[in-house]
Parts: sequence; structure tokens; C-alpha cells
Amino acid sequence: MDVRDETENTVHLSPELVKVLDQRRREWGATSRGEVVEMLLGWMKKKSA
Repeated sequence: MDVRDETENTVHLSPELVKVLDQRRREWGATSRGEVVEMLLGWMKKKSA
């Protein structure tokens, strides 16, 4: 396991957004909703650079 500088966060989402995260998790082969959020935020960061 690699060591990363992380912080723990809690996000409150509507049931509709949870369904979208779960769908993307399956499609993208992610292991968790948090991983999907990280992928999406990474994509957003890349697009704005």
C-alpha cells in the first residue's frame, strides 16, 4: 500500500447522485464512490489547467 497525503471528508449527496456514482464506479472499475469522486475531480483539475 502506498502512502499518500490524505484528509478525510464527508459529502452528503442526493439519492440520484449516489446512483450516478455507483453506475460510474461499476463502469470505470473503481473500488469505491470516493475513488470515483477523486477521478472526477482529477479530470476537472486537468481541464482547468
